[in-house]
Amino acid sequence: MKVEKDFEGFVELLEKHGVKYLIVGAYTVSMHTVPRNTGDIDVIKKVLKNKIK
Repeated sequence: MKVEKDFEGFVELLEKHGVKYLIVGAYTVSMHTVPRNTGDIDVIKKVLKNKIK
């Protein structure tokens, strides 16, 4: 699967800074079926309860 450079850079930054995340939506569906480009990437970031203000 072809990954857009912007998305690749974004994920590299998440990894570099130790951010806990999950990629969801069409990008993940494309891994299991026919790819469908929606032009975006859906990400869920883990939020720790002790960090919520």
